[in-house]
Formats: sequence, structure tokens, C-alpha cells
Amino acid sequence: MGHGLTMTPLSAWQSSLDEVLDDLRKAKRSAPVGMSMEDAYAAAAVALDASTADRRALEWAAASQIEMDLAADLKDLSLSGFDEDEAFSGRDVLFPNGYSRLADGLAEGLDIRTGQQIVSIATQIEGCPFKRQGQRSRRTARL
Repeated sequence: MGHGLTMTPLSAWQSSLDEVLDDLRKAKRSAPVGMSMEDAYAAAAVALDASTADRRALEWAAASQIEMDLAADLKDLSLSGFDEDEAFSGRDVLFPNGYSRLADGLAEGLDIRTGQQIVSIATQIEGCPFKRQGQRSRRTARL
């Protein structure tokens, strides 16, 4: 059974997370290309010298603030891209009917067919010939 938490440990964990995030920002400047957030986070968390319980809480906080925000595990995120969203002003926005609205808008007016196996594509100045499996070649303006 779990235990209730007071604001004191939560504030301490947030403070520790802020410290780790600052360390990640600093590490980003000199990190080798391709370094994962997981590796950088582990190094920054070790530097805190936290107890096992505090380390678990810190991992949860990192997951809730980084992984959930970016919809990816730390191991799949590059340190070089960390905090890049700060370059854009304004608030976060969600589309009322989901992000599929972007694809729907881009697809408007196009003849899109799914589930078709294309066996060849050629690019030419005028149009784009292609062939679907079991059918004759066709030409389209774009593919």
C-alpha cells in the first residue's frame, strides 16, 4: 500500500530535477554527437548523490516532464535536441480533433490510395509513371 506525500519531498524532488535539467543543458554544449538523453541523465543524476528512494522519485519526475512531454523514452532521445522547443515563443496548443487534422489538410484535393503495392516508380520531368502490382503502368503529376 502506498503512502501519502507531503509537499516537502515533492519540492525537494522538483528542485533536484531542476538541477539535473540544468546539468543536461550544460552537458549538451560539449556532449559527443549522438549521446542519448538516458546516458546524460544518468550521469547528472549520479552527481546528485541521492538515496535510492530519491533517485526513483527523480526518475519518475524526469519521465513525467521529459518522456511524457516528448512521447519517447530517454534512450530514444538525443541530448543534442534537448530543450530545442524553448526557441519558439507562445504556448502549447492541441488541435481540437487531434493531429490528424494536419494530414487531412495536406491531403485535401489529392487522390490517396492506401493498401496498394507499388512495384516500380520512375521520375521524369513531366509526370511520374508508376505501376501497381497486377495492373498496367499509370502516370500521375505527383506521387
